[in-house]
Amino acid sequence: MRTVSLIIVIASLAIAAGLPITFLFRHPGKKMDDKPFRHWIISISVAVVIGLAALIVYGLTA
Repeated sequence: MRTVSLIIVIASLAIAAGLPITFLFRHPGKKMDDKPFRHWIISISVAVVIGLAALIVYGLTA
């Protein structure tokens, strides 16, 4: 359980860090909070929440 939680934390951090970079390359000059691009913010938020939940599980299994 501890190893799985650590893998989920690392993966969610990579996704949360990679999505803004991907957005900048795919939509140069656009803002992420514009209406058609709002799903980018939602997906980054979901990745961060999943990472925090996995980090809590990682801490509780210590």
